[in-house]
Amino acid sequence: MNYSFEDYETAILAALAGLKVPSGYLKTLQGYAGDLDEEAALENFTRGFPGVLVEVGEATYEVVTMPYYSQMVTVNLLVGARSYRDQSEARWGSTGVFRILNDVRTLILGKNFGLEIRPLTIISEEKICSAPQIVIYLAQYKIINDRIEDVL
Repeated sequence: MNYSFEDYETAILAALAGLKVPSGYLKTLQGYAGDLDEEAALENFTRGFPGVLVEVGEATYEVVTMPYYSQMVTVNLLVGARSYRDQSEARWGSTGVFRILNDVRTLILGKNFGLEIRPLTIISEEKICSAPQIVIYLAQYKIINDRIEDVL
């Protein structure tokens, strides 16, 4: 089935919706297509901590049997939280980054979101930004869609 990047992003955001305020603890949960290297973008994200930004980063394709392709999509989740509390609270507290990473993993790992795709797999989780008051991790997941049809 041919899905757009928007379809994948929407499915992941819907799966994580329970983590968003008022029922959950995330202040920010949204799609992201920008670059956090820009100071203003990073500042806006940190104001909305704890938060998760979802970005469909790239896709690669392999021919299966013409006209069908296998699509491998990398989904990037930027997970951010404040870290000025004690280390245990900053990591595992109700809004700590380790807790958020764990909750995200629980909600999306191995799921297909009702789409005709393989269950979501995890690629990596790594700290990409750390300062006295904030911490941001990049969690990467892979979507594999075995049946993209060449419609050209």
